[in-house]
Amino acid sequence: KLASGFIFLFMGIIAMSTVGLDTGILTANLTLIIGGVVLAAALAGGLGGRDAMGNVLAANQLRSALKAGQSVMIDDLSGTVERISATAVVLKTSTGIMHIPASEFQRIPFTVG
Repeated sequence: KLASGFIFLFMGIIAMSTVGLDTGILTANLTLIIGGVVLAAALAGGLGGRDAMGNVLAANQLRSALKAGQSVMIDDLSGTVERISATAVVLKTSTGIMHIPASEFQRIPFTVG
């Protein structure tokens, strides 16, 4: 719907220009508005995805340090590594399966035993 709205808006500007109306101010304002919306979306995506991307990068680093079946203790939690997903380390503990964000392994010291 958004794309069709922009198409109709640009068709209207082209029609006004064809008739002979000055559309310079309208085109400049529309360009600024679209640029602002794109910038806001980029900032929101970048800032919102920062934690997710941090977990993805940490998980990639942990794949060389941790393997499935190893015992791990992080903070007060100990368990066996089940697998390393794209963003988390899956531990099997005495209370069940725990998904720990991979970035926690960079923030909190852990031991492998």
